[in-house]
Amino acid sequence: MLLFLTAALILQLILFHLDEYYFHRKRGLSRPEIVSALMDGFFYLLPLAIAIFCSFTIFWQWIYIFLAILSCLSVVKNEWFYPVVMDRNEKLVHAGLYLLHPILLYTFYLSWDQDFFNNSM
Repeated sequence: MLLFLTAALILQLILFHLDEYYFHRKRGLSRPEIVSALMDGFFYLLPLAIAIFCSFTIFWQWIYIFLAILSCLSVVKNEWFYPVVMDRNEKLVHAGLYLLHPILLYTFYLSWDQDFFNNSM
């Protein structure tokens, strides 16, 4: 599990870096895109923080699931903000990020369920 989680996080970091520091600087960002990206980051970090810092209980499990769904919906809403004309490579990077998002949330969930963060940190 640790190897998969690490590899997926590294891949997400690489794709995110390409998106933020190459494509976004090349085409520029609108104000709604900037606000949307900040919201996405906030909604993504909430369930991850729960998995890392909270005990696995029914209460936190349901909060995690709710926040993970909210995070996935938050990322999908970005399609309304993206310009119609976007580089094919940027679209490919976004597709990779969209695929990794729920996979990483689920991997964090499984790791949390197996008490990985309390035993390994």
